[in-house]
Amino acid sequence: MLAIFAGLGYGYAYLRIQRVEASILVHFSVSTVHFMAPLIITFLRRISYRVSEMSFILGQVTFSRVISRLSRRFASLFTGFVSNL
Repeated sequence: MLAIFAGLGYGYAYLRIQRVEASILVHFSVSTVHFMAPLIITFLRRISYRVSEMSFILGQVTFSRVISRLSRRFASLFTGFVSNL
């Protein structure tokens, strides 16, 4: 099912720009996100465990604040990348 949506994205990139390189770039981007997603999720889980320990010790830092800041920064980077396509 995901391959269907990916193929539609590749086709849309080709139709919009009329160059095969656009489809190749979209495919590379999808593959990169597919490869990096488990690494990012694992990284965030490790951070959440450490932050929860720190919040228990310090009583000031909360997990939700750290995750919201990280997710906002990641979202702004991702939307900037996508808008440049």
